[in-house]
Amino acid sequence: MVIRTSLKCLVLASVVGGLVLVQVGGAFAAGSNLVTNPRFAEGTTGWNAGTGDTLVVVPGGHHTPHAGEVSNSDAGANVCLLSDNPDTVSDATAGTYRSSIWLRGPTGAAIFSLKEHNPSHTTVVGEAKARLVLTRKWRKVSLSYTVADPGDTLGISVVEGTAPPGLCFLADDASMAVENSP
Repeated sequence: MVIRTSLKCLVLASVVGGLVLVQVGGAFAAGSNLVTNPRFAEGTTGWNAGTGDTLVVVPGGHHTPHAGEVSNSDAGANVCLLSDNPDTVSDATAGTYRSSIWLRGPTGAAIFSLKEHNPSHTTVVGEAKARLVLTRKWRKVSLSYTVADPGDTLGISVVEGTAPPGLCFLADDASMAVENSP
């Protein structure tokens, strides 16, 4: 059965053993959010925390009921990391992608990045980064990236360097969309 079609995207779904399986084909329409679980409504599905970090879903997101909370669970200072897993885009089309995320935290600064990897995920082909000073209020950080090699993967991450033990940051409303394509 066809769930949604657009000029550039076809989404097919089927029910197997009570589960809905979704298959996506083709490029995506400009403006469509490609991030799996952008508001942490499905728990931590589609997200990973770094080594020594903890990722949990907490109430009180940015205009949503949930947010992802990344904490340093080590005894000392550690780099805190949140990343999409698998990469949001597994087969990038030529063009520019726009990505954003809402963050808040007690102290420090976070680096939001969008990385392009080769299909085997062994080489970073290119990257865009944006820095955001964390505050107790939700703040949005955005960036754009033009694909170097169509067919590569695109993934997003947030890193806070050398965070003390405890809460690093909260994240919510992640997005990635095709900004323009040739």
